Amino acid sequence: MEIYPGVHQIPGIIANVYLIVGLNGLALIDTHADHDHYGGLAKLVTITKAISSSSAIEAEAMLNGTSSRPLKIIGCMAILFNAVHLFFRSPAIAVDHTLTDGQILPILGGLQVVATPGHAAGHLSYYLPSHRVLFVGDSLQVKNGMLVASSGANTLDEQQAIESLKRQASFGAEIVCPGHGPVIFNAANKYKI
Repeated sequence: MEIYPGVHQIPGIIANVYLIVGLNGLALIDTHADHDHYGGLAKLVTITKAISSSSAIEAEAMLNGTSSRPLKIIGCMAILFNAVHLFFRSPAIAVDHTLTDGQILPILGGLQVVATPGHAAGHLSYYLPSHRVLFVGDSLQVKNGMLVASSGANTLDEQQAIESLKRQASFGAEIVCPGHGPVIFNAANKYKI
């Protein structure tokens, strides 16, 4: 589904993945080392010879075939999660490039790398200032049509997540593309700070 000229959401998978079609090639955007986000990366790279990038923290986790942080779950949920995790593991993969905050990638006139820790320590978001499109991964959640900071058992540091939300809101993006849930249009006033 095209959400903006040259920016597409790929349907039918667990987490939202976005395809950018530029003059110099294609780019897929996903954001961190959770199994529902990088589980297919090794196969994708093998088939397409794509070049992969992430933050150093998330790259280390992917190299180990793990997530970059533990989940804060207890009791029956922990038992269930551990049982499911035995069957759904992500293959380890070495990331080709590590990205840093503020770096500009040569995609659609300049895709800015934005460090957005909280959900995960090395979580990255990406901003297309020329298009006012912000890819937030799991750093933000969509609740009742509003954008809120990541929270709960799968968030490493909720205070960092709130600070990342404030930073993301300061961009004034018109389109926000989350890791789960619907794309938010006319997003400038939909951040719940």
